[in-house]
Amino acid sequence: MTKLYKDANKSPIFHIAIVFLLAVGFVALPVSKLFILFGINGTISRLISGAALRLILSIAAVFFIVKYGFSKIFKNKITAISILLTLPAVLVALNNAPIIGLISGNVYFSSDGVGIFLFVLYCVFVGIYEELIFRGIIFPLVLIKTKNCKHGAFIAILISSLLFAAAHLLNLLSGAGILDTLLQMGYSFLIGGMCAISLCVTKNIFVAIFLHAVYDIGGLMTDAGIGICKGNSWDTATIVITAILGVIVFAFEIILVLKLNVKDVCESFGIDNAEPEIF
Repeated sequence: MTKLYKDANKSPIFHIAIVFLLAVGFVALPVSKLFILFGINGTISRLISGAALRLILSIAAVFFIVKYGFSKIFKNKITAISILLTLPAVLVALNNAPIIGLISGNVYFSSDGVGIFLFVLYCVFVGIYEELIFRGIIFPLVLIKTKNCKHGAFIAILISSLLFAAAHLLNLLSGAGILDTLLQMGYSFLIGGMCAISLCVTKNIFVAIFLHAVYDIGGLMTDAGIGICKGNSWDTATIVITAILGVIVFAFEIILVLKLNVKDVCESFGIDNAEPEIF
């Protein structure tokens, strides 16, 4: 048991608040403006600076995951059964891409190879950083608080996903509209919960990182600020498929989360646990 874990075990809420505020605060740093000094502007600047910042922050996140004693999530063996249980979540992540639009021609690539590479790199590092912070640190810290509850794993997934959604309020500072921000918070809560459940099932954070990165790559392809495609990604067929798939996978994920054993989830992080109480 590490010193940092012992302190977090005494006051998990304090640690959750500090990690959350630091994580959101560092991402808000206007590092893209530094690239103006080198004559790099626009989308390329945002992609390079965003990826670089998250790479540095991800290294720091790994350091603290180790310091907290949660590093088992890097080493736990992924079983074939757990992979099968995460396949529905993979379908959701893949469906976030404008596949039908690309096939029909309603969506088309507007960036060159360099732009596509930087875009994918950016999305990958966003996925890595956000999973390390919210599923690798904040989720187990919440779990420390809820570990003695009968449905402690479910509560931890709910709270950590709400915090992940709340972090997207930061987009208001960059000029995003209130309705767009609220919509992003809604699906961020859902993808956060899906990644947390996948982590609990596989006991390995690399699966959650993969899901998050694939989801972001697909969802941001037509983003006006950093996307690599133009066109309408929400055609009728895509909306129908997304709605049907969403309902089915949501029901499946609920079944998974209700079957989670808080002791097993705690063990996968290296968290000491006691007998669960009725909650």
